[in-house]
Amino acid sequence: MAVNQSLKDQAKSICVTYECLKKRKQRGWTDAQITTGIKPRGYILKVGCKNLTLKDIAKEHKISINVLRSRLKEYYRAEDAIRASLKHRGYQKYVSHSN
Repeated sequence: MAVNQSLKDQAKSICVTYECLKKRKQRGWTDAQITTGIKPRGYILKVGCKNLTLKDIAKEHKISINVLRSRLKEYYRAEDAIRASLKHRGYQKYVSHSN
């Protein structure tokens, strides 16, 4: 997206509504994805301050994507699912000492 153009002007230039562009930005789409309309594949989760897909989270933390997905289906928060997987594997720096 051009730096000098407002979001409303960009919406008009690519024939979509301003609300549509705003929602894409909030969902963590990159500028190229916003203007082309090519939706990122997979679920996007907010982990810490970053928006990541399940695939990216699994790769970054070396966790099985199936384990991650099943924990999220069991209503784990993303951070808790990561922590539980790392704790299960025995990474002590992620284990809480509050027992």
